[in-house]
Amino acid sequence: MLSKHIVNITQNFNEQLQFYTQMLDLSVRQLRLLEEGGGVVKAEEINLLLLERQKLMEIISRLNKLNKNIQNIITAELNMDEFVLTRLESEIEDAQYQDLKMLVAKLGETLRTISDNDEKSQLMMKQGLRPVFRQNPRVKNEHASNAYKQAMKQTVPKTER
Repeated sequence: MLSKHIVNITQNFNEQLQFYTQMLDLSVRQLRLLEEGGGVVKAEEINLLLLERQKLMEIISRLNKLNKNIQNIITAELNMDEFVLTRLESEIEDAQYQDLKMLVAKLGETLRTISDNDEKSQLMMKQGLRPVFRQNPRVKNEHASNAYKQAMKQTVPKTER
């Protein structure tokens, strides 16, 4: 049964990675919009990107909840306090462990890149787009970071303890 749960977690992380990759693409598009705009970017364009990111986060959040439920089942079966990847190494097949380890690393790298892009975008908006955002109160600097903050709240399992 443990093997089945690991397969489900791996599939779930693969799905999350696909959506986070889309999120990364949107963060790159947002950054390019800001860079190419030279301080003049229509708030509507940024708002559309942020809405797309929010939709992705809703999907990722549902996937993450499902993944956490499976993790909880595994921790109960193995009498673990929390889901820690290295503790699974001796409990599952090596190929499963390596796949899971690789996925967790890719997820972490993708989230870090999204974070970096969002930090750059926020800085550009704070420095050069204040007049544009004042004209459209729906879009504020905080919106640019909301998708990232939500992404970082998604729990990627710890790799060691």
